[in-house]
Order: sequence, then C-alpha cells, then structure tokens
Amino acid sequence: HSNLLKLIAEEVNVKEVKIVPSPQSSPTGGEEDDRNPSPLGRGEGEGWIIKIDGTLTVALNTAITPELQKEGLARELTRQINDLRKKVGLTPSDIVEVKIALIGPSPHPSPLPKGGEGGKGATPLPQGDGRVRAVVKDFQKQLQKSVIAKSVKVVDKPQEIEWSHEVEIESHEKIWIGMRRV
Repeated sequence: HSNLLKLIAEEVNVKEVKIVPSPQSSPTGGEEDDRNPSPLGRGEGEGWIIKIDGTLTVALNTAITPELQKEGLARELTRQINDLRKKVGLTPSDIVEVKIALIGPSPHPSPLPKGGEGGKGATPLPQGDGRVRAVVKDFQKQLQKSVIAKSVKVVDKPQEIEWSHEVEIESHEKIWIGMRRV
C-alpha cells in the first residue's frame, strides 16, 4: 500500500500522499496539521483544494513553502546544468566542475501563494544571489551527484571557463552556468 502511495505521489507530482480517516468516521475529524489545517478536519486551511466524488474526498495542499521553493530551484539548476552537459557532448563518465553566477536579478518578487508566505510562520527565501547560494549550499551533495560534478559553486560573476551558457530560471532571474571537465 505504501508503494501505491509513492506511485500516486510521483504521478501527480506531489511530495506526499496520505490516506486519512474521513471526518464522518473519525472523532477528531481526520488527521490535521495545525500550521495549515486540512479542510477534512475542523475547518478549512489556506491553500487547500477539495474535490468530492461520491464517497471519495481528495484534498490537495497547494501552499508552496520556502522548503519546496528551494527544492524546485535545485531541480531547475540540475536540469539546466544537465542541458549544458548534453549540449557540449559530455558523457556520464565525464566529471566536471560547475560554477553558477546570478547575472540578472528578478524584476518580480519570489512567487509565493496569495494570502501567505508559503504557510503560517514560514520565512520567505532571500532573493537573487542569496537564494541561489542558499540552494547550492543546502543541496550541494545532491547537485554534485545528479550533474556528475566534483564541485558546484556560486561565483560573483561569469568567468572564463571551458563551456558556459546563460539561462532564465523560473523566478525570472538570469543565471550564468559555466563548467569545465576535470
């Protein structure tokens, strides 16, 4: 049953899937998160979408927390770095060093859901260079493994390096990605 929940989470692109008692069958009204209570419980929380079909009720928490934002940026950096690897013809046996620089700050604030900062008590991510640095620091090992790199570093500005390209990431920030084979 846990394999089925993992499969559902992957297919609908969500972090976690839980089966909880319905409010009618549970004295507490089902499982709840006090920071963002489920609409299946005592009351509706921010960021929930609910669909009911007969006896099946599905609730989806759409609040984007700073942690989820960081994970999303880490995935986006991984994708962009791997795109560069592919463009220059590198193979999985090629180990690289990666450098990243922010070259154009976002003209817009970080995309957070309306009515909150990604959930009650959440701290928004820093913008620009601080955001990219935080993600590279927090996801260093994961980035190195997924892009086959000896190192992934944030630098102050683009540098002379074997291969590079500029991309606009989801938050409308322009970044420079450089890499060299080691």
